[in-house]
Amino acid sequence: MLQLMSNFLTNTATPRGIIAEGFSLGTLITELVICFLLIVLLFFFRQRFLKMLCACGSEICLWLACKMAFGDDAILTQIMTWITALAAIIIVIAIVNRIDWSNLRGNKS
Repeated sequence: MLQLMSNFLTNTATPRGIIAEGFSLGTLITELVICFLLIVLLFFFRQRFLKMLCACGSEICLWLACKMAFGDDAILTQIMTWITALAAIIIVIAIVNRIDWSNLRGNKS
């Protein structure tokens, strides 16, 4: 029985560590600095479109840093992936709303 339990414990998958193996600390710090700068720029801009771009850009930088630090399979990375998809949708909607669609029809002659 003890041998069976020992085999079970050694053959089961061990959980991954908190930090993913083989990532560059310099790249991670760069992504976090860019994220911080985008958050600072968020408070300096007056236009709502630029604020949305800075907020979504900072979220994308956080996602990249999270993906690099924790790996692709971490639950935090999966959650950040869905939030990043939402940020991309917000950026697309903001860009589409800025288009003046009335000028695309052409002149009626």
